[in-house]
Amino acid sequence: ALTEAEIAEIGDVSVPVDNFTNISCSVYPTLTQQDGQLYFSEDCEVAQIRMLALDGRLIFQTDFRQSIDLAEYPIATSIYFLQIIDRQGNIQTKKIVIE
Repeated sequence: ALTEAEIAEIGDVSVPVDNFTNISCSVYPTLTQQDGQLYFSEDCEVAQIRMLALDGRLIFQTDFRQSIDLAEYPIATSIYFLQIIDRQGNIQTKKIVIE
C-alpha cells in the first residue's frame, strides 16, 4: 500500500505534450458521413492519419492521402477521434461524428 505522501507525489507527475499542436490541415465533412469519404485540404503537410474509437481502439492508421474511403474500415455510427500527424511527429486530434 502507498502512503498518502507517495500518492500525492505520483499525482504531481506531469506528461509533456509538446507534440500536440495545430497542424495546418482541414478535414471535411467534419460531422457526418455524407458520401463515405473523408477529404483533406490541399495545404496538408501530413504524414499519417489515425482513427480511434471512443474507447481508444485503433480503427485504422494510414499514410496520408487526399481522401479516405471509410467503407474500407469497420466503422459504425458513432463518435471517433481522427489524429493527424505531421512529418515532425506533431499530432492534432479532431472529433468526427459518423451518422
